[in-house]
Amino acid sequence: MKKLCLKTGTFFLFLLIALTGCTKNESDPDPKEEVCDYDLTETDPAKLIIGQWELSKVNNEPVDINNPGDIPYLEFRPDSVAKFQSTYNGNLYTTYLKYWVDTLLHYYHPDGYPLTPWYYEFPDNCTLKLDNAFLSFSSRHLIYKRTE
Repeated sequence: MKKLCLKTGTFFLFLLIALTGCTKNESDPDPKEEVCDYDLTETDPAKLIIGQWELSKVNNEPVDINNPGDIPYLEFRPDSVAKFQSTYNGNLYTTYLKYWVDTLLHYYHPDGYPLTPWYYEFPDNCTLKLDNAFLSFSSRHLIYKRTE
């Protein structure tokens, strides 16, 4: 009987240690998330937008980079030229448009006429959220992550 109590006590002690001994430190970064070291003091949207961006979510859903309706790669250059890259059927397509930023993100077609503007938000300096300013045309909510 004494041996059974000792084994039972040892088992419960081991179980208690196993269940409570290992906890994740919440301050440790998630290894799946990349750390962005972009200048965190910058607040001017015209400067924040400059760089390369990769589409991470569309309407809060994961992205299929082969979806022909999505532009998975954007690059905003300091000379007000935006480079859009997408792949479809294994082919890479690149388009260049003029852009400018005020309260909205505006694009111009190469022929000079304006395209649909977008609301933008920088929740942090490494994330760009875009929402179509004319929701009647498209209710797409795009989230891009800085890649450089």
